[in-house]
Amino acid sequence: MKNLVALWLLLLPVCPLRGQTHDLIVSEVSVLTIHVSDTNVHDSVFHFLTDVLKLPVDYYPVMLGERRYAAVYAGNMFIEPCGPYSNMRYPTKDFKALFFGLNCRSDASPSSIATNLGRLHIAYEQADPETFRIQDASVGEGVYFAITGKARSKPAEEREASLRSAMAANNRDRLGFEYVKEIRLGYAEAADLQAWTEFLGAPGRVNDTLWRLSQNQSIRLVRS
Repeated sequence: MKNLVALWLLLLPVCPLRGQTHDLIVSEVSVLTIHVSDTNVHDSVFHFLTDVLKLPVDYYPVMLGERRYAAVYAGNMFIEPCGPYSNMRYPTKDFKALFFGLNCRSDASPSSIATNLGRLHIAYEQADPETFRIQDASVGEGVYFAITGKARSKPAEEREASLRSAMAANNRDRLGFEYVKEIRLGYAEAADLQAWTEFLGAPGRVNDTLWRLSQNQSIRLVRS
């Protein structure tokens, strides 16, 4: 099974370019999407995130066509349950909910992202001039994987700060969810691991399978 996504939840008491170095393409995972099989499952996932994990709501469930969307804040990224989708190719057909999408932010400019993807021979399509959806089979099969070079707006930063404060209030005097420490990506073959190694690059590399994107967010590659 290829490119399955998993994450570690940190619960705390609240008291190179084929031989060359290149700029870091992914600076952080900003949105992790959970695809659901139907709207009833969406309700269950949303209430687990909000009622059990006590994650603050970015926006409440809304219907767009036959799909339901919602988002919560998880300390260093947003988690967005959505679906159902009939036009997606999943690594398994037998699921109720699964981690499927990685929406990443890059500190690099859109032109630099395009240059590095081209140099690595990684296929992509542009959703807009600043957003790149990876279509390369070695790093993009089995997941929705997109990178944006858009600068963060002041309202977005203020919104995230407000949600961070809400999370702290939810966890006051109790064991609480602080942030997503690690995202795990599955690979099937050694060639896939090599492709991810070249894509993630030397900056942030801790060992052969672990990359630290920021002080509190890492990606680990695991054989699946």
